[in-house]
This record gives sequence, C-alpha cells and structure tokens, in this order.
Amino acid sequence: MKRFCLIVTIITFILPILLFGNEVVTVEYFFSKDCPECQKVTKLYFPALQEEKGDKFKLIMLELGNPENFQKLLFYLDTVGDKSNEKMYAVVNQKTILGGAAAIEEKLSTVIDAEYSSQMKETQTNTSHKTADRFTLATVLVAGFIDGINPCVFATFILFISFLATGTSGRKQVLQIGVTYLTGCFLTYFILGLGLYQALNIAVSFPLLRGIVNGITIVVLLIFAVISFGDAIRYKLVGVPGVVLQLPQKFKDYIRKIMRNSQQRAFVLSGVFVVSVLVTIVESACSGQVYVPTLLYLANNSGGINQWWGYLLLYNLMFLIPLLLIFAIALYSIKMQLLTRMSKINVVVSKTFMGLFFLFLAALIGYFEFYR
Repeated sequence: MKRFCLIVTIITFILPILLFGNEVVTVEYFFSKDCPECQKVTKLYFPALQEEKGDKFKLIMLELGNPENFQKLLFYLDTVGDKSNEKMYAVVNQKTILGGAAAIEEKLSTVIDAEYSSQMKETQTNTSHKTADRFTLATVLVAGFIDGINPCVFATFILFISFLATGTSGRKQVLQIGVTYLTGCFLTYFILGLGLYQALNIAVSFPLLRGIVNGITIVVLLIFAVISFGDAIRYKLVGVPGVVLQLPQKFKDYIRKIMRNSQQRAFVLSGVFVVSVLVTIVESACSGQVYVPTLLYLANNSGGINQWWGYLLLYNLMFLIPLLLIFAIALYSIKMQLLTRMSKINVVVSKTFMGLFFLFLAALIGYFEFYR
C-alpha cells in the first residue's frame, strides 16, 4: 500500500511536467544592499509571495552594486522607454517592469498569475498541435497500408505476377518489369491523390459545402463499414461471389485484357509502365474507398503545403509496401498456389481491417465537423 501511494505521488508531481513542461515565470529583482525599503521587500514580501505562489515563479536576486546587473536593468528600462528612477525594480519574464516597492507589492502577484496562465495556455496549445500532427501521421500510415492490402489492389497485382511468370524468363527481367509496374502504380496513384486533394480542399473551404461533403462521407463510411464486415463473413462462408465491395466484373475483364495484350508484346518496359497507369486508374474505382475519405480527412485537418505533400507521399509509400512484399516473394520463389492462398486469406483480413478503419475515419471526420 505504501509503495502504491509513493508511485501515485510521484506520478502526480511528474506527469504535469511531462505533459506541459516546467512552466515557471521568471522574476528578476533589482535592489540595493543599502536600501532599507529593498531589504523589507526582500525579507518580508518575497517569502510571503513564494509561499502563496508555490512553484509558479522563480526569483532571481540581482544586486545593483554589480555593474553587470546595473547595465542589464538599464537595458530593460531603455527597451520600454522607462525614465523612472526607483530604488528597486521587478522585471517579469524580461518584459513587464514594476518600479518601486508600492508597485511591486500591489501588482507583482497579478502579473505572475497572468504570465503563468498565458504560458500554460501556449504550452497546452503547442502540445495539442504536436499530438494532432502525430495522430494524423499515424492515421495516414495505417490508411495507406490498409489500402495496399485492399483485395482489389492485392488480387490485381497477383494477377499481374501470374502473367509475368508465364511471359518472362530470368529473374533480372522479372525484376525490371516488376519495378517498372510498381513505379507506374505509385506515380499514378500519387497524381490522382493530388487532384482529389485539391478538389476536396476547395470543397471544405466553404462551410456549407464542407458540412454536406463531410456528412455524406460519414454516412458512406458507416455503410462501407457494415458492408466490409459482411464481406469478410460472407467470403469466409461462400467465397468470392458473396463479396459486395469489389471491383465490377467489367473492370476486372478490362484489366485482364490490358495485361494479356501487354504479355503478347513481350512486356516492353514502356508498355508495362502504360499498363500500370491504366490498371491503377481502373482499380481506383475500388481502392478509392479508403483513399478518398483519407484525403478528405487531410483536407479538414492538414497544415501547410509541405505538410500535406508529405502526408500524401507517406500514404502512397505505405500503399506500396504490401505490393513490394508480394513482389519480393514472387521474385525469389514464384509459386502461384502460395500467392493465390495468400490472396484468399487477405480478403477476410483486409475486409475486417477496412471495416474498422471506416468506422475510425467516420469518427474522425465527425469530430472535425461537429466538435472542432
């Protein structure tokens, strides 16, 4: 019990410092040793003030007989244009100057409280901004990775590898084609994100339109969450035919047609790049389920241009990671049965994570719309 109380006491004192920093108001007291009035303030007023304020302020005693201290006081007085000639001065946080015993005793306590409150608010605001930035960064990273394991993207890339396995020979050629394809996917998806973000950023700049867009998106995300959970359950029970949120069959057929044509042309690298661009554009009709709401969240919450560019870049890098892992597996051991099995397992896992993420993103957008 004693140990528990000790831990609680330590946390009580240390936690505020960790969260908000040790915000102390600095009071520089300039005085003369030969001044009875100064000695009275030093021995009577400041001890009482210290007892009242606790750790809110730090007192620095500066005797004016020291030339450096005298020059420092003159600098403070010149800065604010103070022409007074008092026996003592109190300088609070190097900006507020109180001259004379009467001013110090009447006003110093109030000035310390005001400065302390101002510092605490500033610290809390900075802490809040830093926390929000970290939270947004984590959201973007998770969103990008979930988008990368989206069954639409995942299955399409495995389909590409299957064509690659039958249409090429040699690991070097496979590597060249795979890198070209993934580069095309990355650039296309990134450029699509730029355009979508700009459109959404314009939309949320108008309060009425922002409310409409955010409201519709929240409803759609909640519907997508329910469907995703249902897809995971149905796929586990009945397989692909039970999945609702997937790329339309016409789009799938079109992607296969593009890949067959590219295979007949012996996978010329320029052709592979064109294929990757076309495939990414087509499958964005499905992968946009995660991309668009995330971009809307960024439009509601991002800072300057460098910040959202960075977020967009990180999203697309995370989007690429699952595909890079699959490609690495295929490069060293192309076993289509293993990849197909991974694709089937991925449907249940990714649909579950997508459902959870849709709920999470709906809550975030709702927060920024109704509670910010």
